[in-house]
Amino acid sequence: MQEIERYAVSPDLLRAFVAVAQHRNLTRAAEGLGRTQSAVSVQLRRLEGRLGARLFRREARGMTLTADGLRLLPAAERVLRDLERIGAMFRTTLAGPIRVGIPDDYGTAMLQRILRRFADRHPEVEVTVRCGFSPTFPRAVRDGDLDLAVHACAPDEAAEPVFEEAMPGQYFNTAAVIDADGRYLGKFRKIHIPNIPDFHEKLFFAPGDLGYPVFETAFCRLGVYICYDRHFPEGWRQLALNGAELVMNPSATGRGLSDHLWELEQPAAAIANGILQHIQQLV
Repeated sequence: MQEIERYAVSPDLLRAFVAVAQHRNLTRAAEGLGRTQSAVSVQLRRLEGRLGARLFRREARGMTLTADGLRLLPAAERVLRDLERIGAMFRTTLAGPIRVGIPDDYGTAMLQRILRRFADRHPEVEVTVRCGFSPTFPRAVRDGDLDLAVHACAPDEAAEPVFEEAMPGQYFNTAAVIDADGRYLGKFRKIHIPNIPDFHEKLFFAPGDLGYPVFETAFCRLGVYICYDRHFPEGWRQLALNGAELVMNPSATGRGLSDHLWELEQPAAAIANGILQHIQQLV
């Protein structure tokens, strides 16, 4: 099993390799992929580690392929073309206009990169973006001036819960995993559903049925474990066995309710399984 894992190569790693091979420059390759230079560099190192081979040489004229890199390039290009053809077989073409509201700070920081990648994937969609003061967006959506918007809730406004409806009457507490370039990588469904005072989630959520997936992101192999899941050590262990390097644990625990457990459970799980954790409270 360990030998198979060593050679497991994700399409994202191959895309980074091919982009650098074509541009012979990390910065231009990163711009084409919609990622940071450091993220692409991490992907190249991960690919070289998986294959046990050096693929590039850094020279004055740029990044040049080694003999192993030259051997890999045509195979990598062929795999990516095949994957694209498979995706096209089942892809539903999106077309038409959509109006989106984005806060000013989001628009200037990341909007251009996301829109460029979206346009490449969905050239038939006409996107109109309104950047502005986000508290005005909810009314614009209600009035039909915007189709969707990103905005912060007012202090006296209750945020609506977000959950997954797999089919009528079947609901999951689900976390979506989105990569640095805005691509949706997959989801994790909360497995351990509490039925304790003040937390009667079993009345409406079903236990997750997707296991413990690990996602190949631009920066690391990422796992997710939601809130109450953290009390069950087998999940931390399974995520580590599946190759997670970092596990996100979004939570919504009452203030002071589990402070002593936070200090015991998470550090113990991280040390025992050799992983990093990032715990978010009330996100």
